[in-house]
Amino acid sequence: MAKERWELYEGSVALTRNDQHRYWCKVGDERALPIPNVTTILGQKDKSSGLVPWAAGLAADWWRRVLVPGVAIKLTEAELDSYINASKWAHRRNKDTAAAVGSIVHDYAQRRLVGDEVDYPSNPKALLAAEGFERWLAKHSIKPLHIERPLVSLRNWYAGTVDFIGEIDGVLTLADFKTSKNIYDEVMLQTAGYQAAAEEELGIEIEQRAVIHFDKETGSFTYAVFEKDRFEIDFGCFMALHQVWNWNKTAYARVQEARAA
Repeated sequence: MAKERWELYEGSVALTRNDQHRYWCKVGDERALPIPNVTTILGQKDKSSGLVPWAAGLAADWWRRVLVPGVAIKLTEAELDSYINASKWAHRRNKDTAAAVGSIVHDYAQRRLVGDEVDYPSNPKALLAAEGFERWLAKHSIKPLHIERPLVSLRNWYAGTVDFIGEIDGVLTLADFKTSKNIYDEVMLQTAGYQAAAEEELGIEIEQRAVIHFDKETGSFTYAVFEKDRFEIDFGCFMALHQVWNWNKTAYARVQEARAA
């Protein structure tokens, strides 16, 4: 299984990540231990109120394309099972496609921020997002310090990779790139987690957190800055989710032990 490795905290900490985005952290001569990443911790936040209707809508859209009013179709059991599975997993195919476009856009933005000359993406949706990003770049002064920077908080035991730390119009900013349909509230928790880890290791003081949002459907672009005085609240909520993650690690085993007693 392929692994990436970074040395942090001036070489005293080794962070590795496999191709499933699972992290291990080795401090000094101690053995490497699993460490949760920011995305995993945010996974404890309930998103079902939005995701369930979205997935159901994609399944309905799939059947809407297949079934034509007034036209009868006859299916064998195998064909029916195939159709049902295709509609059942429509949301996964949509997610995989969106992730692929997001990866193209992230790569484009990162290379442009460090001053590389990059051809526009050939993918139509990625192209729209890139064009919006170029319009934003033209309006701002950007001085990157860290791009796609792995982070570890030893104090609170979590890891992650931040998209951008640098000066935007002279203000030291930590920002995350998003290519999702909208800007969702969890990005406030995500950037708070990154900020705490960055300040802990790098000894810097982040002046503002932001999200850089590329709209793949319209080409519009949003740069949103979060209130500095809300950092403690956002980070407190992030750490509450961390506590839930820790609790979940042992909850199932505890229930089984209680049932067996």
